[in-house]
Amino acid sequence: MCWQSIVVSFCRGRAILPKHSLKRSGDRTYRTLVTMSMRTYLIGAFKNAIRRTANTVIGGEVLRMIAEEYVVNEGAKAERVAAGALGSELPPVVVRGPFAGLRYPSHTAVGSSYWPKLLGSYECELAPTFETLIGRGYDLIVDIGAAEGYYAVGLARRLPSASIIAFEGNTLGQQLLRAMADMNGVSVRIEGWCDTAALRNLAPLFATGRTLLLCDAESAEYDLLDPASLPELAGCDLVVELHRRRSVPDPRAWITDRFQRTHNVSFVDSEARLTSMYPELMALPPSQRGAVLFERTDPFGWAVLSVSREPAPKSRSFATLP
Repeated sequence: MCWQSIVVSFCRGRAILPKHSLKRSGDRTYRTLVTMSMRTYLIGAFKNAIRRTANTVIGGEVLRMIAEEYVVNEGAKAERVAAGALGSELPPVVVRGPFAGLRYPSHTAVGSSYWPKLLGSYECELAPTFETLIGRGYDLIVDIGAAEGYYAVGLARRLPSASIIAFEGNTLGQQLLRAMADMNGVSVRIEGWCDTAALRNLAPLFATGRTLLLCDAESAEYDLLDPASLPELAGCDLVVELHRRRSVPDPRAWITDRFQRTHNVSFVDSEARLTSMYPELMALPPSQRGAVLFERTDPFGWAVLSVSREPAPKSRSFATLP
């Protein structure tokens, strides 16, 4: 009997070993295996292996990726169910939140789930922040990673006098963004991929009025947002989604260190969604309702950076010390 056959038999709950193994009846390991369900034994061994693996850096990272992939897959399944159950019931118009009434060209989003945006649960932790920002009345809004235009067009509707520049590298995203802007009767300047050179070209505009910069760049924020190479950022308010990067173990400490001299730095945590707040979900099976609202896996939330109206203290060089 080969070892594969033994394992298969054990996993089916039958403790079957080759006959020659019976000669080792005094062996403690053998007695244990034949007196307990091998299925239970293997499950326990597997759990112990997971525990040991989770205590290592690489193992913990692998397990995190597996868990995230599972959650993403469940969200994708739920979104397909929602497309059939909600797609025929709801028009493509945002139901609630700071951008309620925003019209979509179709039931389609880019780079993130569509239904949270339509239902108004998308990044709803930021709703009070955006109401405050909208009240400030910006002259220029730059959206890095604009996708299909949820924020770019949504803010254009709320601040019709502001100039909107949206960076989006995905071709479909650009097409949907343009269609959404036209459908909502607003003007948005659409650019492609954003890099440090593109931001540097825009820098002169930052000084022409009050500027808000949104950044959801899938960890490229660590390359783009550098006040040392782009000092004009000191005059901009920013909302930055923080992502995981191996070289940045603490994203919140990183952004605080870069901007605390020129900005008031605060953070917004991601929160669990309550399906009861979205009655439209009653059209879905209970097991799918929570998964439809799935948005993100990175645990770092958002940084909200407001320009400090107090002048930053000047650094003192050794030459100026008494």
